[in-house]
Parts: sequence; C-alpha cells; structure tokens
Amino acid sequence: MEILEEDKSLIKRRSPRASGLLLLRVFLYCFLGNIVSQLILSGFFLLWGDGKGSDLWNSMDLGDVFAQDPFLLLFSMGWTTLGTFIIPAWIIQHRFSEIDSFGEHSWKEWDLITWVLAFLIMLSFLPLNTWFIYWNRAISFPESWSSLEHWLEEREARVQGLIHLILGIRGNFLHYVGVFTVLAILPGIGEEILFRGILQPLFLSIFKQRDLSIWLVAIVFGLLHAQFYGLFPRICLGALFGYLFYFSGQLGLPIFLHIANNGLLILLHYLGVAEKIELSVEEPGLFSLVLGSILLIVFGYLFLVRQQKKFGLLRGFKVKIKSW
Repeated sequence: MEILEEDKSLIKRRSPRASGLLLLRVFLYCFLGNIVSQLILSGFFLLWGDGKGSDLWNSMDLGDVFAQDPFLLLFSMGWTTLGTFIIPAWIIQHRFSEIDSFGEHSWKEWDLITWVLAFLIMLSFLPLNTWFIYWNRAISFPESWSSLEHWLEEREARVQGLIHLILGIRGNFLHYVGVFTVLAILPGIGEEILFRGILQPLFLSIFKQRDLSIWLVAIVFGLLHAQFYGLFPRICLGALFGYLFYFSGQLGLPIFLHIANNGLLILLHYLGVAEKIELSVEEPGLFSLVLGSILLIVFGYLFLVRQQKKFGLLRGFKVKIKSW
C-alpha cells in the first residue's frame, strides 16, 4: 500500500530529512514542556502548606506527602500530563503549519458502527493483552543483571503504589470524576494527540512504510511510560490504536478507545475493591484467550470491510484525513 500519495494527510508532504527535523522539534517541545511543568510543580510544593512543603521537598519524602494527601498526587499527575503532552501538542499544532493533527473538527466521516466495531476490537484484544502482561511480568534477568532487575522491580512497585493511592480515594461523585479525569481522560487525549496524531504521521512521512511506522510509534509509546513490567502490553495496545487510527483516519477514535480502556481498568479496580464482584485481570485463562482471539479476528475483519466500503480501499491516507 502506498503511503502519503497525495498532499492530504495529517502531515503535509515533506522530505524525510525535513520530517526528521520536525520530529526532533516535537520531542524537544515535549521535553521542555515536561521540564517547565515540573518546575512549576516544584514551586507549588515549596509554597504548599505555609512552608511545610519546603521541608518535605528537601527531604524528597514525597511518597509520605502523597500518602497523606492523595489529592495532591492526583493534581501532580494531571498537571504533568497537561505540561508534557496536551500543551506541547497544542503549541506544535499552531507553531508548525505542516502538522494538521487537529484539522477541521468534522463529523462528516464519523459513523456509529465504525466506533462500535473498534470498541469491540479493543474489548476482544484485552484477554490477549492479559497474556502479554503475564508474560512480561514473568521475565527474569540473568544473575549478572540482578541490580537492574531489582531497580526495575522497585520502580514498578513505586509506580503501582502511587496509582493505588489514587484509586484508593473515596468520597463523593466529584472525587471519582477527578480520578477518571486524571487517569483516563487526560492521558487519552494528550497521549493520542501526540503519538497517533503527530508522531505516527511524521514517522509515515519519514519511513514511507505503514507497519514499521505504527510499531515504532507504539514502541516509543511503551518506552515513555518507563515501566518495564508493562512495556510489551503497552506496545501492543499502542499498535492496535495506531492501526485503528490508520484505517479510520479519525483521531477521535483512538482517543475514545484510550479513555475507555483506562476507564474500564479503573472500574474493574473499584468493583474488585468494593468486593461487588471478584475480578482479576492478572490471571489469564486459555478459554478467554481463544475466545478473545476469535472475536478479535471477526470484529477486525468487519471493521476493515466497513472501511473498504466507505472509502473504496483499505484506507492508506489517500483521502482527506479528519481529526474527528
């Protein structure tokens, strides 16, 4: 399949070298956005609590701070997502006219059946991804790498501990809205705009090869989460979002699926904690794997057939791409 044959893609036609330079600028903007957001967050900590935050910051005992006030952790994570992904993506969009990831907010090509099929594809993929999670966490390192393995395990435990602090928040309806916003909505919007809306078309412009570009972006997506024991499941999920975006041309689709995926995990956690139903996403079963794989093939086929009927081809960015 030819890629970018017409100047109607999310990235206007550029040479690979020019696209590579633009890619470096994108990473630079995100890096600077993260630094600035962390500096502002540091200033907030220093001023927080009538100077009490200064002592805690100097001792670097932020784990205790977050344990005492999980809402502070919620704010920190939300602010970091805004500064690292959403704000830089907005600046990139307006700074470089070559990037049209936001584009015209048109629903002309949107249809409910496509989105329902994509959602069913994601649900069917979850049992398969559970095996990736199980396999990823079972990886053991050689004895000579024990220090690296220990560091990775400590980091994973710390990240999981922070997430459980947030998920442990109980209160009124607004508290749950805050958790859902920080863990699902903001990452879904920010990460998909950056990875699928900006980086994926840029990689396509550089490499001119669909599968290579989608998987490279998915690898970057997994690596930037900085959790080794969740690396491969995130790469596979990122690739799934990438293919669904590629064949639909609607950036709103992976955004919706990302939010739905994270929201479903939050819901499963709350159901498990509340003991309303016994659920575990960490114990893969062979039946669920086989059933999920069959449904993934069926819904994937129906999705591609529908896209072919809509556009007269398996979409390859030959028609005008809409962000929504």
